[in-house]
Amino acid sequence: MDQFIDGFNYENCLRNAELEKNKSDQPKPIMANSTVVAVQFKDGIIIGADTRGICGKKVIMNSFNKIFQLHDNVFCSGIGLMSDLTKVTHLVKGQLIMHHIRTNRRILVITAKQLMKTLQQRMQGTFMASFVIAGADKMGLHLYTLHFDGTSEKLLFSSVGSGQFGSMSIIEDRWKVDLDEHQARELMIDAISAGINSDVFSIFNVNLCTIRRDFTVDQCSVTAL
Repeated sequence: MDQFIDGFNYENCLRNAELEKNKSDQPKPIMANSTVVAVQFKDGIIIGADTRGICGKKVIMNSFNKIFQLHDNVFCSGIGLMSDLTKVTHLVKGQLIMHHIRTNRRILVITAKQLMKTLQQRMQGTFMASFVIAGADKMGLHLYTLHFDGTSEKLLFSSVGSGQFGSMSIIEDRWKVDLDEHQARELMIDAISAGINSDVFSIFNVNLCTIRRDFTVDQCSVTAL
């Protein structure tokens, strides 16, 4: 029976070195550089992300879910290398599970952010991934942006990815503090649509995740026009 190995696996480094020695092309990584948007409204936060995965100039995946659950009340999404996105979130999720078992308390959003931030800083920018982290806890609603170099900021709305400038222009024009969930959902779809229209690497399928103050969560897929 094959042994299950968790954590990072660097076996491909030997393969790539051998390919380089033979003057062969190395396999290109799968990227998730597209559009991710998060908006805080009166009673919660919505995260939205398109679903395209690219390799070089080719689209090789149209159904990649870029929204990851770190814990019951904490979710994140991100852009960058697909392998780094999935592995970093997997590592942080495991640490949060252990933290929850030890404390027997609901995870604070800042705890998830700080674990991921420490991991990013320790690797000194070698993880090619940036994240939007959102959730609800006893302290309220929280939305953070975490960049690949480990820097972060707490925001009321955020956008990352190659379509961020188009989506951010819509959000900055229409966002307000007292948005209800329906208004925030419409703003989210319009913002991602703007990012898609200005980004050759985005697609019209969008995954949405709504996290509310009462800790209820809804996830769905929509089509951005």
